[in-house]
Amino acid sequence: MQLLSGFTQDAHQVVSFTSPDGVKVTLTLHFRRQQIGWYYDFEYGTFVSRGLRLSAHPNALVQYRNILPVGLAVVTEKRYEPQTIDALYTGEATLYLLDADEIAAVQQDVDAT
Repeated sequence: MQLLSGFTQDAHQVVSFTSPDGVKVTLTLHFRRQQIGWYYDFEYGTFVSRGLRLSAHPNALVQYRNILPVGLAVVTEKRYEPQTIDALYTGEATLYLLDADEIAAVQQDVDAT
């Protein structure tokens, strides 16, 4: 798991990095006060998904597991979606990029329950 860091208290943030397989990944985050939560756009190479709600999940990109070789784990202290503008900055919510092996392990755990 690759910890994603460098978040601020801004309502709009963009984090770019390279995935374990060498592909550029861009995560654009937006805090929406009226919705009391974070939304994100995820770009992996030419793949783009926009307007997803950031909520606690072992792989928030599970719906794309047959398309993407990466996943996004969202871990929160209170086990529900981050609801404050500083949740990413303070560590209340932590984001991890998952590789293909980690996605398979997560899915195996989910299937076992």
